Amino acid sequence: MEARLDVGVCYGMIGDNLPSPEDVVQLYQRYKIGKLQLFDPNPDALAALRGSGIEVTLGTKNQDLQSIASSVDAAKTGFDTYVQPFISDVNITHLTAGNEVVPGDLGQYVLPAMQNLQRVVNGYGYSGIRVTTVVLSAIELHIL
Repeated sequence: MEARLDVGVCYGMIGDNLPSPEDVVQLYQRYKIGKLQLFDPNPDALAALRGSGIEVTLGTKNQDLQSIASSVDAAKTGFDTYVQPFISDVNITHLTAGNEVVPGDLGQYVLPAMQNLQRVVNGYGYSGIRVTTVVLSAIELHIL
């Protein structure tokens, strides 16, 4: 197998006239991009990633963060719905609790959501999956 670059690219899916998930995966493969971030668990994108070998950081939906934080059972339900069907043939390496919600109103749910997701990952014995979050890092430029 040809070496992939140790480079990751976010796969945003909000827009018009976007290429199909299959075309996006082919593009990543053509340019040997080895890592991809999905901001939420899109089943079509995950299906296209089957067997690709691309390392995937898979996000939770911000609107699900409070529920995931509320109980391990809620986190397990989300995991069973969005991750488990793909885990055997998609290289999911990270799960993120929320996307750029710290700082913000949803920020209070990040740590308990991460803890519940980690409990689910541990419960299944998926030691290769790490749980993390994505923090807003705005840069302000001042031109004098």
